[in-house]
Amino acid sequence: MIAVMCLCEVLSMAAYGCYPALLPLLRDDWGLSNGTAGWISSAFFVGYVAAVPVLTGATDRVDARRVYIGSLTLIALATLGFGSFATGPLSAGLFQALAGAGFAGSYMPGLKILSDHVRGPKASRAVASYTACFSLGAGLSVWLAGLVAAAGGWQAGFWSAGALAATALVLALIAVPATLPPAPAAGIRHRPWWMPPDFRPVLRNRRAIAYTLAYAGHCWEMFGLRSWLVAFLVHAGAAAAWASSLGGAIIASGILTSFFGNEMAMRLGRRRWITVAMSVTAVLAGVTAAVAGAPLALVLVVVAVYNLMVMADSASLTAGAVAESDPSVRGAAMAMHALLGFGGAILSPITFGLALDGAGGDGDPLGWAAGFAVLAAGGLIGLAAFRRIGRDGPPPPVMISGEDRGNG
Repeated sequence: MIAVMCLCEVLSMAAYGCYPALLPLLRDDWGLSNGTAGWISSAFFVGYVAAVPVLTGATDRVDARRVYIGSLTLIALATLGFGSFATGPLSAGLFQALAGAGFAGSYMPGLKILSDHVRGPKASRAVASYTACFSLGAGLSVWLAGLVAAAGGWQAGFWSAGALAATALVLALIAVPATLPPAPAAGIRHRPWWMPPDFRPVLRNRRAIAYTLAYAGHCWEMFGLRSWLVAFLVHAGAAAAWASSLGGAIIASGILTSFFGNEMAMRLGRRRWITVAMSVTAVLAGVTAAVAGAPLALVLVVVAVYNLMVMADSASLTAGAVAESDPSVRGAAMAMHALLGFGGAILSPITFGLALDGAGGDGDPLGWAAGFAVLAAGGLIGLAAFRRIGRDGPPPPVMISGEDRGNG
């Protein structure tokens, strides 16, 4: 089950990194400003945030497999459509938004399918495996898009990603089981599946919301970095043909610290580890800003370490939100987690691009320093909210299922 869901995730994410990998090429071909290029990147997350309350929230009320299958179909069609029909910012933004909406119905619903079928001691590591594969899929998508585009043009990069998303769809049709929603808890009435869920029970759970707010700061840094990483490496002196490969390798390496971070959280406690990881990440964002004009070798080392630490708390944040949520409204809790988290992802690439333009442009190290300073600020705000809100919440009720009772 873990292997199937992780493989579907990696294959469907081939579409995720296409535009960031090809941003420098499309920016030059279409004559875009950095702000407009950042807007196209953010359009993916606009589609995600618009769709995630309905699609992820619906998994409390309908078979999550149906949501998952439909969303993989949308990812494949939108990515193939970008390669075939995008001619400028408006059409590119539309296809990006449609792909983001598909991702809204695949990423968190896929995690819910996994968490509903894997219980007991394996649950935390199952979540860690799934969230770690996010980095693997993101890195491979950036690498593949650059490789294929170098050989056949940017359209071919999107076509190949769409084909891999279609492969994930076929695998899901064969191997992903039905996941029937649980009965609602006492006092909770579910809305029709096509409406956003009632978030009030979720918002009352301060301990779960604290993880979600920290996740918003995490996503601000992670998606801002990934959206501009290839362009940053080009600025540092990497050839365009190599920049996507280097960026893909850096992003994929996050799988290592995602696993490591989950193990550290299990030993030190989630709150303590998240505080340490987010604090170190903010410092490394400042260091990356400081070396924006340094030689390529130094830039590669610093940004690689920064990326590793950005991913060090990813699994812990999501596992914490899942663990603290009521199973009967877990779909709504995960929808809120994604909504706030990826809400930060909408603003981050645009804000980075605007800071870059405002402080000298992509040819000026000061512009890049301003962009990375913006990322650090978002992460620190998420950490402050996590520390303030999480400590005020009551502990969650102890719920022991028949499967867990025998596992201590």
